[in-house]
Amino acid sequence: MRGVEIFTCQLSEELNRADVKTDVLFLFGNAESLGSLDGFNVPFIHLNANEKKRLYDFKAYKNLYRIIETGEYDVVQANAADTLKYAAFSKMLFGWKQPIVFRNASKMSDFIHSLLKKLLNQLLVNKTAFVASVSEECRKDFVKAFRYPPSKTQTITIGVNPQLPPAYDNLQNIGVVKKPVYLSVAGFVPEKNHAGLLNIFSRIKQDQPEAQLVLIGSGKLENEIKNLCKTMQLEDAVFFTGPRKDVLRIMPLCDALLIPSLIEGLPGVILESFLCKLPVVAYGVGGIGEVVKDGATGFLVEKGDEAGFVEKVKILHDSPTLKEKITGQAYRLVNEKFLNASIAHDFIEVYKRLRVRSE
Repeated sequence: MRGVEIFTCQLSEELNRADVKTDVLFLFGNAESLGSLDGFNVPFIHLNANEKKRLYDFKAYKNLYRIIETGEYDVVQANAADTLKYAAFSKMLFGWKQPIVFRNASKMSDFIHSLLKKLLNQLLVNKTAFVASVSEECRKDFVKAFRYPPSKTQTITIGVNPQLPPAYDNLQNIGVVKKPVYLSVAGFVPEKNHAGLLNIFSRIKQDQPEAQLVLIGSGKLENEIKNLCKTMQLEDAVFFTGPRKDVLRIMPLCDALLIPSLIEGLPGVILESFLCKLPVVAYGVGGIGEVVKDGATGFLVEKGDEAGFVEKVKILHDSPTLKEKITGQAYRLVNEKFLNASIAHDFIEVYKRLRVRSE
């Protein structure tokens, strides 16, 4: 329940406030398993799709068709790759007329490594009426990868809500008692590069022996990274918390957010960090460089340059005045350009244009 799921719910709340009736449909899971949705004031629909049958889940495709038709929706927005699969296949099989808006949240070409994947994704993309890309880098990549008409695309960034919960008094509830504390919020998947992060952290500890690293998230590589942590003799300084709902209460108590990802779109956790005045050090991949301006709103490092990454962290640690300047500028940026209320307006304008075309 991070990233695209949270943004989808927050965007839907803003759309409903603007009198654009919006329901949120979850492909997988049910009301019990998605308990972290409790804080959102949005109507939820659970498709109860079979995650192992993504490419031939015909029962769910049919149920999705029935939901769309009985709901009398004007637009169907697919907010991630799996949602596009279900929307596109349902539309192909059952012929519903509503336009599909695809929320493109990554550089698609980074994930397409075979002709079969290319053909499958092209088939799905061909059923879309409009693509809202999370960053300009991702938009250009999408147009190039699928020869998609630029006129049917627009960069609409992710956003955040300005209201923050109170920070914790300390991090003892997750076992952290020393400083400095570095944070990672990411699923344990190859593109997030947790192995590289451990390499970086081990070098940080050479200069900052008391340093601690908090890893929030879960995923298929979690056990592998835990074993690597033991091999590198870092287990006493690295804290695996699993997925959490209280990230915004933890962020203000940390010293930097570390993002050594190899592939990204524009991570929402960066904007959350800006809002919490937590400085960001990241590889300059995907659309990250569109918000993290090196030396101004954070620090950018060339992908794979672990020594450069460590050096940027050291600069932050040794320069409290610079840290305060960077976090102040990042805080102003997110409040000026990345709040969900204004981003919802951008989506509404897209919906209006699609509705006019359909009429």
